[in-house]
Amino acid sequence: MPRKKGARGVKPKWLYFECDVCHIKFDGSYRKYRHKLKQSRQYCKARCFYDDLAAKERPRTGVDVPCLYCGAPVYATPCVMKKKRIFCKGGKCGRKYFSEHYDEYPQNHKNLFAPDVRKRATETRSKRWKSGELKHHRLGKKHSKKAKQKISKACSARGGHTGKKNPMFGRKHTDRAREKMSETKTRKILAGEYKNKTRHVTGYYTSIKAGLTYWHRSSWELKMMQFLDTCDDVLTYEYESVRFTYIDSANKKRWYVPDFIVSYNDGCKKMYELKPKEFVNNKVTKLKASAATEYCKINRISEYAILTRDELKDMGVL
Repeated sequence: MPRKKGARGVKPKWLYFECDVCHIKFDGSYRKYRHKLKQSRQYCKARCFYDDLAAKERPRTGVDVPCLYCGAPVYATPCVMKKKRIFCKGGKCGRKYFSEHYDEYPQNHKNLFAPDVRKRATETRSKRWKSGELKHHRLGKKHSKKAKQKISKACSARGGHTGKKNPMFGRKHTDRAREKMSETKTRKILAGEYKNKTRHVTGYYTSIKAGLTYWHRSSWELKMMQFLDTCDDVLTYEYESVRFTYIDSANKKRWYVPDFIVSYNDGCKKMYELKPKEFVNNKVTKLKASAATEYCKINRISEYAILTRDELKDMGVL
């Protein structure tokens, strides 16, 4: 028990204790340690408290009861047993149950979970997101290097995001979501905001003839830029400057951004796409090529060509 120093009836300014686990004597101000006066056992640090807690065998005062929604066993103490409805921890089962049985809510809460009210709430929220009134809490913020390392360690300790641990396991994007993803990606490419880092050689390159700085996504693109800057027949060129739509094999609209549009001294323009030979006969590549050919006819571009390693070697690029 603590020893107190001070006159009778006067609060002591300093308290003295002895740890009941490691028997180390420690002291502190009354304001800091006054809560320990009401405790039967004293601990000098949190480690001693948890060691003492692990050494004791505490009886189970509760019982396992089934969750009202999913039926999984839930450990409920006598205080929890007083509730009419018991759900799993986390709140998901409770929210799902009351969304399906919103009539069981009190009168002032029934309307909040009615289907027509929830539909109007969803529409209102989407309008606020589009108008810019609602913004994501991480918008404009970046994780520090220390935070990224902690996130990476925690992810690897859980086994990563593979298999069933992946949030998209067993799920697929809707057609509307895939179309929006394609549109957003190509829009960011044109704006110079899409800087993905892959196993290929990526980085910045400042063009002499175009007078712009581009982000190249492979060593082939870098060699092509250097070749066009030194070629006497080339007047100027554009890299990932236009986009247009095409219809994929599932009859859905997608967006395509070609690699290069080259302007020559004789006045002709040509559109080039750098692609490995293995992907030339791909269905997606053929659909993109047909859409690019139509685009070239409308915009007075004389030719669209897919350049593989062999063509780039013949041109002197590689």
